[in-house]
Amino acid sequence: EVAHVRNEQGTAVVRVLSTGQEKKLPLYVQQGNRHVASLTPVRKLHVQWSNYPAAWEALKLEDNWLSFDVPAYRFRLLGTTFQTKPWHSDGFPIENAFMAFYLNSLLIAGLATLGQVFTSSLAAYAFARLKFPGRDFLFLGYLGTLMVPFVVTMIPVFALFNLVRLYDTYAALILPAMFSAYGTFMLRQFFITIPHELEDAARIDGCGQWGVYRHVILPLSKPALATLTTFTFLQSWNNFMWPLIMIDSDQRKPLMLGLHTFMGRYSTDWTLLMAASVMVMVPVLLVFIFGQRYFVKGIQMTGLKG
Repeated sequence: EVAHVRNEQGTAVVRVLSTGQEKKLPLYVQQGNRHVASLTPVRKLHVQWSNYPAAWEALKLEDNWLSFDVPAYRFRLLGTTFQTKPWHSDGFPIENAFMAFYLNSLLIAGLATLGQVFTSSLAAYAFARLKFPGRDFLFLGYLGTLMVPFVVTMIPVFALFNLVRLYDTYAALILPAMFSAYGTFMLRQFFITIPHELEDAARIDGCGQWGVYRHVILPLSKPALATLTTFTFLQSWNNFMWPLIMIDSDQRKPLMLGLHTFMGRYSTDWTLLMAASVMVMVPVLLVFIFGQRYFVKGIQMTGLKG
């Protein structure tokens, strides 16, 4: 196989891909009474399967995965001073850093998604089905937080987490993602469309607020919950800026920061970066395929509503 490099005085200079040598070939050849081009561009896709294991094993961890230190704390309770002892966890000996990045992203995105779906559904149930003073004003104020850009709250939240000693921890990535005004708004709008007669029937059968929420509202809201789950997982999985600010150690970096390690200051290993990017897409595709049937069901239910 050859690659066209340049033209020189009626000849084409090509490079032999297998050897790297350059040769000169005529631009046109005689075929009967016609001059035809001697070089025909051919585009072929060759999948280099060896790039995937090479990307997986390119980076190595210096410390064990999930290794951490808990410093000693002193506090007062009921007039008595208590002090805890420092504690160290050895974690798990994982050699490949990319595997640690993968596990970190699954842990962070999974817990953040579960937490946000749970807290958003509770808040949405309160705003949609419960009546209490100031409910609408509180909901409008909660929605008003959507107008505050992330760059405005980034530094104060960083200072807060640093003050409570949560810098470079998983909690710094999970806790802020567990609460969402957008998720609360979306679920509230869906909960409003559920008939109140179903709630009344559940109360006649002896269900309280928690029973109505668990046995009536949640089972009927699978399309909305699946949509919020997918969006939350994608946002947490693809988050780059906040982990870049809060995470310093390699054993706690998620995949987005792990991909950035393939890019140096002066050069980038594009083959390994592209292979790693393909591997990063696999969990996202699985989540979308799992939630797709709930999207279709939600569209069908929307079309049946009068």
